[in-house]
Amino acid sequence: MGRERELGDLAAAWAGAVGGRPGMVLIAGEAGIGKTRLAQAVAELAGATGAMVVQARCYEAERSLFLQPLGRGGAAAAMALPPARVGAAAGDAAATLAELVPDLRRLLALEGYERAPAELERRGRSRP
Repeated sequence: MGRERELGDLAAAWAGAVGGRPGMVLIAGEAGIGKTRLAQAVAELAGATGAMVVQARCYEAERSLFLQPLGRGGAAAAMALPPARVGAAAGDAAATLAELVPDLRRLLALEGYERAPAELERRGRSRP
């Protein structure tokens, strides 16, 4: 693949995260240079060590939907876990999180949740 150095860097970042040193990596570059294959290789490494791997993609045509991959990834992770674990992790923010990931509403039985009126939401955001 010709990406041994990059794969080594990603493997080291993964080992750090497993060891309690979380971080973030970004794989960027021109189309066709192997970003997807590199990401897949590190996802396979993480999966082989017992991690739950959640994947989402971004497409140029979806630039205005910049949070969509996070929503898709969150939904995939939530559906793979027991509902009680998801509910415990979401805590008091479960209903708000369900606004971003609608599948959570059914998973966590949030039928009674009602969104705040738009005027109240705007007023709450405008406060310092």
